[in-house]
Amino acid sequence: MKKLIIFVLFVAAYQLNGQFKITSVSPSIYYTSGNYSNFNSSSSVSIYSTLQINTFDFLTLGLDNLVISSKEWEYDQNMFVAGFINNLFPFFIKANYAHINGDYNYLPQQYSYTDKINILNFGLAFNYDLFYFGGNYSYMDLIGFKSTVSRNYELLFSWVASPDYQITLLPTHTNLGDGRKLYSATLSLSGKPFNKTHFQIDGTLGERAYYFNSSSLTMFNQDETQTKAILARIEFDASENFKLSVQYLYASFSPAPFSFTSVSSYSIQYLTAGVKIKFASN
Repeated sequence: MKKLIIFVLFVAAYQLNGQFKITSVSPSIYYTSGNYSNFNSSSSVSIYSTLQINTFDFLTLGLDNLVISSKEWEYDQNMFVAGFINNLFPFFIKANYAHINGDYNYLPQQYSYTDKINILNFGLAFNYDLFYFGGNYSYMDLIGFKSTVSRNYELLFSWVASPDYQITLLPTHTNLGDGRKLYSATLSLSGKPFNKTHFQIDGTLGERAYYFNSSSLTMFNQDETQTKAILARIEFDASENFKLSVQYLYASFSPAPFSFTSVSSYSIQYLTAGVKIKFASN
C-alpha cells in the first residue's frame, strides 16, 4: 500500500505542475495461451487503457487474469498495473506500480495458499542524436509460499538506425533474497518493413527471474530461473486508430535453488493476439 501511495503522489504532483488535458484514450485487450513442455497449460486475458496527456505524456492502467492448469493443481492470478511516462525531452521519466494476487489450489487434497507481489519500477532515458541511454530499477516484495525480495537493475542502449528501424540492448542484473545473483541481456530489433506493418524480434540469453517488463507492463513471476527467451511480434495498422497484433514467445527455465517443490527444467510457448483502438479528443 505504501508503494501505491508513492505512485499516486508522483502522478498527482505531475497533474498539479501544469494544465492537465487528455488528448486521447486507447483501450486494448489481449488473449494469451501458454503451452508448457511439462504438460501444464495457461490462459490469460489482459485489458489496458492508455491516456495520452498533454500530447506527449502517457498514463496506462491495466488488469490481467492468468490461470495455470495442471492435472493436480490450479493457479489463479490477478494483476493490477499502473504506468506513467513523462516526456521532458531529451529526458524521459517512467514510473510503474503493480500488485499481483495469486491463489494456488492442490486438487487431490484441500490445500491452498495465496501469493502477493508488490512491484515498484522507475526508469530514466536520455536522447542524444540517434541514441537513447538509460536504465530501469524494479523492487519486488513477494509474500506467500516463498517470501523474498527481488531487485532488478536494467541498462538501456538504443540506436535509431533509420526512421523505420531501431536496435536496443538491455543488460540486466537480478538480485534475489534467496541468494541468486543473475545476469542476462536482451537484444531487440524493431521496425516497419512495409506500410502499416510493424515488427519486433527479441532474443534474451543468460539468467533472470521475477522479471517485470516496464515497456509492455507484463510480469514473469516464475520462481524458476529463466535461461533463454525468444519473442516475435507483428502489429498491423488496420486503420489510423485500429491496430491488430500477434505475438509468439518461447522461454526456457531451470529449477530454482532451495525450491520447496520438485520442479525440473521446462519450457513455455506463448501465443498472444490483441486489439487496440484509439479515441482522440477534439
